[in-house]
Amino acid sequence: MTITASMVKELRDKTGAGMMDCKKALIEAGGDLDAAVSELRKRGIAKAEKRGGRATKEGLIFEKVQGSVAALIELSCETDFVARNEEFLDIGGRLTDLVLAGGDAVESGDPDQLLAVTCPASGRTIQEILTDKIATIGENMGLARFTRIETSKDDGVGYLASYIHPPGKLGVLVELKAGKRESLEQQAMKDLARDIAMQVAAAGPIALSRDDVPPGVVEREREIYRGQAAAENKPEKIWDKIVEGKLSKFFRQSCLLHQEFVKDGDQTISQHLEEISKELNDSISVNRFERFQVGEAVEDEA
Repeated sequence: MTITASMVKELRDKTGAGMMDCKKALIEAGGDLDAAVSELRKRGIAKAEKRGGRATKEGLIFEKVQGSVAALIELSCETDFVARNEEFLDIGGRLTDLVLAGGDAVESGDPDQLLAVTCPASGRTIQEILTDKIATIGENMGLARFTRIETSKDDGVGYLASYIHPPGKLGVLVELKAGKRESLEQQAMKDLARDIAMQVAAAGPIALSRDDVPPGVVEREREIYRGQAAAENKPEKIWDKIVEGKLSKFFRQSCLLHQEFVKDGDQTISQHLEEISKELNDSISVNRFERFQVGEAVEDEA
């Protein structure tokens, strides 16, 4: 059977594969378009498996806030060039929507379980779609991590905000709490949420307050400061005082509520919250935050 240019184009439009790959698949399939699609998918899976071991230290952060629910994901790839590909952006959007929708796979927190979910629009799993794109684009890609926040109504009124720092390598979700629902509609509340999200992006806190820092991290810092005091030949009787002083500085730098407000160095975040609370005649607090930076998940596994 003669394989025409229009047949090759149709297959290419359907699969995104290269022209020569499409022509070869059509020849082997005897001109049967569906069989050619299956053949390309088989080849794509094989190619994707070969690329599966490549490091994925680039990528983008995706976010979406919809009412009382917010999602944040990190989609990884090998090079920054691919992170700008429309197909890469499309997959990121689909995954973000799936996380936003919730379900058992999302609650598990396991990227592999989420990739196994069937996409309603195509009837295929996200992993199948991703595998095809890996073969077409020529780079390994993967879902590094994701999180979903749903505001609780049990302890106040929740307000969600997000921030993606250009060019998309760092993303933040924050949840604020208010005592009155009308506070959510005030511009001061919206500005506060945006400022807190940008604070988290810029200052990189590891916890909300000093009480939320894991005990193991605190003990590690104590040992470091004690070792520094010994190395500097400080009198042993003042080591505890030195350690506590440096630990206080660590909390001011690492805990959101104790940090200096990046827009006003004369205030801490806690003091700024008190100021806005008075302005709104309400009690405003930060309930939690999430901060994703591209490549962090890979570094944590190393």
